[in-house]
Amino acid sequence: PAIPVTAVAHRGSQPMAFVVDGQGRAEMRILRLGDTTGDRIAVLSGLMPGERVVVNPAPNLKAGDSLFGGRP
Repeated sequence: PAIPVTAVAHRGSQPMAFVVDGQGRAEMRILRLGDTTGDRIAVLSGLMPGERVVVNPAPNLKAGDSLFGGRP
């Protein structure tokens, strides 16, 4: 899959992204990235097709945080 470049964050030297779990909470995924085309970047590993990615994660977002104010 390819995701928006803005969805990729770096914690240390590892590229990562957050996905939305079934309860509306953030789950962190470590990514292996491919080529960038326009505003999208290919994800070689770390995400499953169909997972919902947080496009502009807050700098202080962490795994387990509610993404919808407690309501998915």
